[in-house]
Amino acid sequence: MDPILEAECLVAVLGVAHALAKFPKAPTIAELHRAGKLPDTIPKRIKELLELKNPKPQAALVEMPDFRETDKQLTKGIDQDAMAESLLPVPPELHAPCAFVWSRGVQYLDSVFPRRVEMLITGPKLHDPSRGDWAEFGWAWQLAGDPLSVLDRIGEGVVIGADVKHLQAMFPAIFSELAGAIGNGIAVQVADDETWLPPWWLQQQICTFLGVNPVSKTLIDDIEGAVQASKQQREQRAHDVQMHADQATPTQKLAGK
Repeated sequence: MDPILEAECLVAVLGVAHALAKFPKAPTIAELHRAGKLPDTIPKRIKELLELKNPKPQAALVEMPDFRETDKQLTKGIDQDAMAESLLPVPPELHAPCAFVWSRGVQYLDSVFPRRVEMLITGPKLHDPSRGDWAEFGWAWQLAGDPLSVLDRIGEGVVIGADVKHLQAMFPAIFSELAGAIGNGIAVQVADDETWLPPWWLQQQICTFLGVNPVSKTLIDDIEGAVQASKQQREQRAHDVQMHADQATPTQKLAGK
């Protein structure tokens, strides 16, 4: 398995916010097992998705964290030494990829955090976000804790481009796996019935997820193009991970030995 995909699967199980803890806990054997099995669950989830006839009822947003505490955590960032220590149960070859994936996820959450600061004579004042801004950040927060929840959004008929942007930014390898599984799942259905197509609402959701125009060509052609593009991005991700490993701190390198 691609090391970056393995790392993303572990981060998906533990959550991006796991890295923000003062003393991140080491993953348990059960969590490592779940991470290893995650790629196998994707085709099953896609098969269930493609069998839907109507959108499912929309689930509630996950419980949100405290705004000001999250601001402090994101501003502080990851304690790399503590993170390196928590990764000791993880295979050494995955230490650098995991550190890279967590750092990337935290940096992205910080970039979309609804932080509005007013400079006063007494110093900077952090204002609470509007309900809309906080709800918008909530979808990024949810995907940071469970990237496969995007499939629930698709199944509910409510996925939007912002959801996809969040997922691609924090979990590009998992996005690639999902895109490939959608292409394979549709190919299997078409092999059984050449006239098969998902319901119109699901076609629209799939095209939104893949970033393609459903009326430009056929749905299958669009999906194949999107899958190919995601595969090409893997080489760049592998290069990014290697650069991160080369730039690792002495503590991180020691932990990886």
